Amino acid sequence: MLVKTLRIGAPRVTQEAGGSRLDVEVCGEPLFVRANVPLAESSEALVAAFYLVAQHYNAVLRIEGELDPIFLQNVPAVAAFAERHLRLPGCPVQARSKSDRTKQAGASAAFLTEGLESLYTLARRTAELDALIHVAGLDKPGRDSAAAERHLQNLRRLTEASGQFLIEMETNLRDLRLFRSVDWEITRSAALAAMAQCLAGQVGHILVPLSDVGTFGGSLPWGAHPLLIEGWSSSAVEIVCDTSPANWIDKIAALGNYPPALDYLQVCGRGEEPGSTFGEREICVRAVAALHIVGGLSAGRTLPQDTLFESIRALPPLTPQQRRAWQALLDHPRSGDLAAVIKNKLEETPLAPALTSASMVSAASAISASRLTWQIRNFRLVGQMLR
Repeated sequence: MLVKTLRIGAPRVTQEAGGSRLDVEVCGEPLFVRANVPLAESSEALVAAFYLVAQHYNAVLRIEGELDPIFLQNVPAVAAFAERHLRLPGCPVQARSKSDRTKQAGASAAFLTEGLESLYTLARRTAELDALIHVAGLDKPGRDSAAAERHLQNLRRLTEASGQFLIEMETNLRDLRLFRSVDWEITRSAALAAMAQCLAGQVGHILVPLSDVGTFGGSLPWGAHPLLIEGWSSSAVEIVCDTSPANWIDKIAALGNYPPALDYLQVCGRGEEPGSTFGEREICVRAVAALHIVGGLSAGRTLPQDTLFESIRALPPLTPQQRRAWQALLDHPRSGDLAAVIKNKLEETPLAPALTSASMVSAASAISASRLTWQIRNFRLVGQMLR
């Protein structure tokens, strides 16, 4: 039987104006990571980024570099989780082990990603953090240069207002054909862990904001499942999911008491000018509705004050997950003047019928067929790259 191999070269870091750059070849494709701080020649970062990809294609992951012993000890747990919950087969890693553990830097940082979760982490962890981490090219690949620059300026103002240093990173990871051939919902956690490992020697403790998507019927939290994040820790970098018992509405309420977050808040992440992000997506309208309910909307400089009711009415039919989220807003004791318009929107979207055993089997079969179709479509590409 022919065994496929995902080959990763040895990473090399060079200094450049204003920072450093890591370069490496992955199955013939050039990968880079830039930052305004010194980067580590981290083989751990590359394994974190491509391990689930290798699992997806049932390939051996071979890297020309040494791996931290703690990092290697964590791999089996990640593999077991991915096999059980993501239906991905096991994946052997071929690499040399480092003889000694790397000393952990003392600084702490948190990822600043698109959406509300990062702002909530910042609001409640400000005193613990030395830096915030922004990675251009991950959440919004292909963003035009002018929009990217405006977004970066907004982040710099937020970081200055909150009293942290902004670590500015950039990568083409999501542009690589092999990486993007696997669903971003599967690989996003690993991509964040990879960027964290690139900062070994600069930051020793890194927080990843954790979504509570599961509250509204999602399967795995969007962006960060604890094991898929924390499992990529090493002796040099401890990666921790910022978990909280607070629900989504409580997190919105917390932002209402943190002025730097309210000045920055751009829920959709589509526009970069104040007020330009509202009304295009359901999550955006829902977040502003939550701010209105908890009394924080009037303090939001970047959010509109007078179009909320019309925007709720204009929403398309809700998905079952969105319906559960809006029901939570309606059930809030302070839903007040929004209750009627939310109730009308919910009535436009009837409850989904309960799943029977037969329908669950049918749905599972449809998912399997869809995945098989996707795999066939990518077979030729993968065959060329994994040899």
